[in-house]
Amino acid sequence: GSWEIPVSATASVSSNTIAAATGPIDDRVEGLFTLDSLSGRLQCAILYTHGPRQNRFGAVYEANVFEDMSVDGAKKPNYLLLTGFAQLTRGRGNSGNMQPATCVAYVVDGNTGKFAVYGVPWSPSLVSRGTTQGGALKLLDIGKARMEDIRE
Repeated sequence: GSWEIPVSATASVSSNTIAAATGPIDDRVEGLFTLDSLSGRLQCAILYTHGPRQNRFGAVYEANVFEDMSVDGAKKPNYLLLTGFAQLTRGRGNSGNMQPATCVAYVVDGNTGKFAVYGVPWSPSLVSRGTTQGGALKLLDIGKARMEDIRE
């Protein structure tokens, strides 16, 4: 017999200075995450799928991975960027309309082995009204894949 297999695909690509990945924000749209290895700027741009700003980027969130991951600038950064599914619960103190997106963004530093995970605050109700949204990506945690320093 045939199998009913739900498929969810996200993409991740990179060039010398820019890495890009997509990840689900809610059940209507994915966000475009970009990471500029020259400035350390991680950005998530989200297309509004309906409402007055339909088919335009209505949300932009940002973080600086240089600051968050304590990059010393001695080596040229070597970042990997990928997204993953995460059904995060709303934190206390969040306004009722804000909810976490259904993905997180992972940034991995290939030089140090450090990695960070970021969440995206999201309000679907602002899309219907055509109200732009944005601000800071939420740094959720930092870890390290490599236990010892590599000498060159």
